[in-house]
Amino acid sequence: MDQQLQTSSSVGTVTVTHGSPTLITLVDEFDIANAHELDAVFAATTGDVLLDLAAVTFFCSVPLGVLLRFQQRLVADGANLTVIGVSPVMDRLLTVTGTRDVFLPAGG
Repeated sequence: MDQQLQTSSSVGTVTVTHGSPTLITLVDEFDIANAHELDAVFAATTGDVLLDLAAVTFFCSVPLGVLLRFQQRLVADGANLTVIGVSPVMDRLLTVTGTRDVFLPAGG
């Protein structure tokens, strides 16, 4: 049975739906002020993950670093991180930082 956990900070919301795979949905803004909360959620997550970024309205370099470390850890553990939704803000950030190919397959 799937279990859902939701954490909210002053600006961003993270919803984790445990299952196979685990679904993590990010909503609103993520910056230096709440990156530690994102890091804590990612640290507690193992196995294959679907990540929905479709409702992200702001994402700076600090949570991007957290996200990159999470992806690297999952790969090292033999798991996959699959991004299933990308907001225009996230698409631009991933493109500008050269990390788009890390999270999105060619043509994605």
